[in-house]
Amino acid sequence: MIKKILLIFFSTIFALLLIEGGLRINGINPWKYQTIKEQPTINKNDDIIGWVPKPGNYNFEPYSPNGKNFKFSILKDGTRYSGNIENKKKEIILLGGSVTQGWAVDDAETFAWYLQKKLEDYSIKNYGVSGYGTFQSYLTLERILKKTNKVKYIIYAYIQPHEFRNSGNENWLKILTKFSPKKEVFFPFATLSKEGEIIRNKPISYIKLPLREKLSLVNKIEKRIMKMKMYSKNKDEILITKKIIEEMINLAKKNNSKFILVNISDDKQDLKPYENFIRINDVRTINCAKKPNKSLTVEGEGHPNKVMHEFYGKCIYKGLKLRF
Repeated sequence: MIKKILLIFFSTIFALLLIEGGLRINGINPWKYQTIKEQPTINKNDDIIGWVPKPGNYNFEPYSPNGKNFKFSILKDGTRYSGNIENKKKEIILLGGSVTQGWAVDDAETFAWYLQKKLEDYSIKNYGVSGYGTFQSYLTLERILKKTNKVKYIIYAYIQPHEFRNSGNENWLKILTKFSPKKEVFFPFATLSKEGEIIRNKPISYIKLPLREKLSLVNKIEKRIMKMKMYSKNKDEILITKKIIEEMINLAKKNNSKFILVNISDDKQDLKPYENFIRINDVRTINCAKKPNKSLTVEGEGHPNKVMHEFYGKCIYKGLKLRF
């Protein structure tokens, strides 16, 4: 009896070792947090949106030897400072992710700042937040419009990766968690009901199992569990994104605001899957897509630099002029 137990035990151990070796050969390694240069933590947890900016004035060190320190100022309302804190009768709000927020550049180098200089009769409110997709931007918009009726234009800056963020991609949550200074991120996502309506999934965090930083097998098991937790039969990323944008348009109409979809992806064709949707819903669009290169991105980091933000600002301003 003891021999059988020992045989089963050692056979199991041997099998697990084979699996572990096979996983590592195929590039699947134990969990590892991505240690990056220590920088200020500018976000805080939020029960509905997952995370929101934390008011304060932050100083970031350069990402490369040739770079420079930059200021990152978050106002009391959670917006990034765009050059004017005067409360004007009319507001233009910007929604989107890290590019909209202006990650890795100074307050005065964002396209929000550029627009504020050009549109002096409006208060430009930059509600972009790093890591957000369309769904979190929509949740933010709901919160904004409950507090104000001054919004004249709602500008949502779209990039193609927003699609998988919207639909609950376990790889995206894994990346967010690995790079999080707090080593935990709560991420909300949307799925579709059988009737094609949006289902709001509350923020969830990535599972943590024992020995995750020692064994590749545990990392693999975690990934499988998260995939099951975030699984949906109706996980059409583009359709989900269309439905969320449709809800944003409806919110804008109720608030007597005008909704504008701006493409700041790498490719002008990234809006092609939305052509019929845009035509049917009469969505106002501005296509500011541009392929980035070294001269247009922050050295050592990769986000758009001041030159690229100025391009976005000019493009959006030109598009808005046609609509004023």
